[in-house]
Amino acid sequence: MHLCKSSEPLPPPQNKASTPFDCKGNHYRSIVCLSLVRVWYCKMIFKKIKVSLKAWLVLIAFFGSLPLFVYAVYLIHALGDSQQKLHDIELIERTQSIASNLDEKINSSVAFLEGIATSDAAVNTDLRALYTHSLRLNVINKQAIAITLIDINRDIVLFTKRPFGSPQFNVHDLPSVAEVFDTGKPTVSALFKSPFHEKPLFAVGAPVFQGGKVAYCLSMIYSVDVLERLIDNQNLPSDWIVWVLDRNGTVMSRSHNPEWHIGKLSNSDMMRAIQKNGDEKFEAVTSDNLKVKASLIKVNNWGLYVAIGVPKKTLNQDINKALLQLAGFCILLILASIGLSFMLANYISSHVNDIIEGTHAGNVKAGKFGPVKEFNRLAKMHHAMKEQHIISFKNIKALAEEKQAMHEALNIAKHDKLTLLPTRAYFYEKLEEMQQSLLTTPDVRLAFVFIDLDGFKQVNDEHGHVEGDKVLTETAHVIRQSIREHDLAARYGGDEFIICLHLNEYHKQDVLAQIATRIIQGVNQIGNHIGCSIGIAIWQHAHEHFDEAIQRADQMMYKAKTSGKNQYQLYFDSPI
Repeated sequence: MHLCKSSEPLPPPQNKASTPFDCKGNHYRSIVCLSLVRVWYCKMIFKKIKVSLKAWLVLIAFFGSLPLFVYAVYLIHALGDSQQKLHDIELIERTQSIASNLDEKINSSVAFLEGIATSDAAVNTDLRALYTHSLRLNVINKQAIAITLIDINRDIVLFTKRPFGSPQFNVHDLPSVAEVFDTGKPTVSALFKSPFHEKPLFAVGAPVFQGGKVAYCLSMIYSVDVLERLIDNQNLPSDWIVWVLDRNGTVMSRSHNPEWHIGKLSNSDMMRAIQKNGDEKFEAVTSDNLKVKASLIKVNNWGLYVAIGVPKKTLNQDINKALLQLAGFCILLILASIGLSFMLANYISSHVNDIIEGTHAGNVKAGKFGPVKEFNRLAKMHHAMKEQHIISFKNIKALAEEKQAMHEALNIAKHDKLTLLPTRAYFYEKLEEMQQSLLTTPDVRLAFVFIDLDGFKQVNDEHGHVEGDKVLTETAHVIRQSIREHDLAARYGGDEFIICLHLNEYHKQDVLAQIATRIIQGVNQIGNHIGCSIGIAIWQHAHEHFDEAIQRADQMMYKAKTSGKNQYQLYFDSPI
């Protein structure tokens, strides 16, 4: 055999892996193999990890408590907002309370001055008699420093701190005096200094008319101590700051360090709030460099403002304390639920294991570990507990309804069916409760106002009992509208009514006069020529029983009737 050789050389052998297509395929194969290895490894790990029934039950309970945790977080946030709103409401209400008391004090001063201005001595320009009358009223109103009378030339005509006819000094509150002469309306002055008193003063001025024109300005002068006492009577927390400001933003009184701030302009935050005409809630920085949340209220039309500031540090501490308490309670609740879940899981898993072991041991028919019998027993127990719960709920609901009905019946029995006012017996019952509480509050006095209708018998005789009942109902309405929220009114019997008033030591006579006048005016508007006679007496609870004060008020009522009716008489032996 012959072999033939080619003249052309053979091509060199080629490596298949060196081609681009083959390299890419090997890369994909390596990724797939690595993934399969990982899956196999994880599968081997999960085979070795055996999660018990107890662990599953605990996990289910834990994830079931997650909504409770989320709700707790939401509740804490909502409580923070609610607590903040409550603080804001309390701040505004306290500010309004001080502004209302200051307005009441100014109005009572104006009433005093108008009584002097309309007296015979003022109308007849009998200055000596007017001086004597003003001096007597100045003694009654002990908080006032003095009473002055200023003529149209801005000269002081009389001054109760000096004898009548003695030389007088210059007027120190000229702007407010000029306002009285220009407008013919009462006004409150800014602070001013005077040689007869060491502390700053302010004045409440009222016009004296003669011939339809303002002839004099009658002023009642007060020290800033009056404003300080008015603030102290509010019993505010010690770190709350109270300001009384005039229309220009000048500090007239301040609860903290008043000697450093009275007579000075307030800060820019207060000035901006005053420019908005009050009724503002804002954040401010005091002159002591203290950040506060403040409320500013205008005192009616007197050009005065009352502001209260609560340090933000204190405010945040109160809110954070409440939030921490709630958070602690929620955490304890969640931990308790997890602990109970663990105990329940342990109990269930142990019983399931017993059932499984009993089944494997062939004891199903014996019933010792039989699952069917066990679950039937649990179902019957659950049904019995559910029925017992329903019966208990119905019993509790019936008891609650019975208690509510008894409470409503007792409340109806304690109130007069016609006027809806408390009965005489319930009135005495409430007085017994007040007598114990007032032993710890020596600054508070009680006054009894005894009211008897004038002309009521004629209405019954001429128009019948239906019209008489209408008069009694409208009288009760007048009384409720005339007294304050913490006072107590009752129908004493027939056409007689009685009121128990809570009085502050500093302005109790003013309150008595205002309430008695409002009741007389309101009853006069009922019609049918109905009026009322009122007797008033103060109860000295440290020295006597309240029956004695009620008897004195009854005597004063009869004195009012014999003195012409449709008026009130006050028992003057009481220290007022």
